[in-house]
Amino acid sequence: IYNEAVRPNENVYTSLIKVCANTKRKADMAQALQISFDVYNRMIDHGIQPTANLYAYLLSCCANLMSSSSSSSSSYYGHSSSSPLSYRKRMELAETVFEAACHQGQVNNFVLKNLKRANYPLYESYVPSPEHSARVGLAGGTTAATARRTSRSML
Repeated sequence: IYNEAVRPNENVYTSLIKVCANTKRKADMAQALQISFDVYNRMIDHGIQPTANLYAYLLSCCANLMSSSSSSSSSYYGHSSSSPLSYRKRMELAETVFEAACHQGQVNNFVLKNLKRANYPLYESYVPSPEHSARVGLAGGTTAATARRTSRSML
């Protein structure tokens, strides 16, 4: 991906982010998180439109790489045994990713599943809008900004 002569497509970028999201070795997690967002930014810089799968894997990066107990049920529901600062950073980063997915109309059930793992309060407060995606079955008037305000009041 770092060779300028090679022009990767969205599938290549998504695959790289997926690999980062599945990093298991704790010593590599911070670097995997950095790489995943570097890959995302490079993709945007090259004018490639992210898909719902890409946003879902970015949310998975937030859930898996920013939590010290990613396999526990408490982490699944948005709570972590990690420090309150890292918990807040994970919530904020997941919110930013989710807002981008909403803005791009790339919200589907896979995105919502990973949002649930990365930022449960935001997941609970989210009501899909038609402009976020036609692939999510519910309709409503709540925007990501409203969901964000609701999420912040819950924290």
